[in-house]
Amino acid sequence: MAANLDVVVAIAERTGCRLFNLLYGQLDDAWSPEEQAETAVAAIRSAAEAVASVGGTVLLEPLTEGFNGRYPLLTADDVLEILDGPLADVENVSLLFDTFHLGSNGVDLPATAARLGANLAHVQIADSPGRGEPGSGALPIDETLDALKTAGYSGIVACEYKPTTDTATSLNWIRP
Repeated sequence: MAANLDVVVAIAERTGCRLFNLLYGQLDDAWSPEEQAETAVAAIRSAAEAVASVGGTVLLEPLTEGFNGRYPLLTADDVLEILDGPLADVENVSLLFDTFHLGSNGVDLPATAARLGANLAHVQIADSPGRGEPGSGALPIDETLDALKTAGYSGIVACEYKPTTDTATSLNWIRP
């Protein structure tokens, strides 16, 4: 892992990238839940320490249940349990708020955005079902973006969707 972190830091130095998505990992019955949690926290801590040298932040992302094996982080609260627990002393680790994954897991997006918006480091949007552009599915994307803004989120909102049409048309949902 140390070699990978050296490469990530080198890329950050050259590109100016300061946000780094680190997936928690899938659960495996070969180890106890406690061993896996300790290993994941140690890896996150190491990554946070490495990217701190470039002003970086490690992002922890909940993923859609069943789409990614036995991935244990499914909601914002799952991530907050780690951030407020074993990583409470690490300042450069944050929740990655992804509307597709959270919404697919039944999370109330506007309410969660209102509660956490000021403390988020990054937001990714896609609709669900289908992972298309906002408006192609059933998620309350506009309400969620409004809640984030009202809560004080001032970071980037990244489009992480599969356009259901050509790219230019798929951007028509963006408000001026």
